[in-house]
Amino acid sequence: MAHHAFRARTVMVGPQGPIVAYQNLMKIMSVEGLTRQVQLQRRYEKPTVKRHRLAYEKALYTYNTSMNAKINLLMRGHRTEYPWS
Repeated sequence: MAHHAFRARTVMVGPQGPIVAYQNLMKIMSVEGLTRQVQLQRRYEKPTVKRHRLAYEKALYTYNTSMNAKINLLMRGHRTEYPWS
């Protein structure tokens, strides 16, 4: 019996054909971030460009987390059970 982590990443070619299996594989790889990592390693990235990219990604993550927290706070007041609140 295979490990759960390995089985979750295994893509079987079924009766739908290899195109559907390839689409499933690409979806799994993009969720895990492998496609972006491969694209970044195709060319050399200068250290300054890498620092700027990492700083941008960090700032974007911070912005998105704070924005999601604000949206969740606002959505707490819009309940479907109690329309008067």
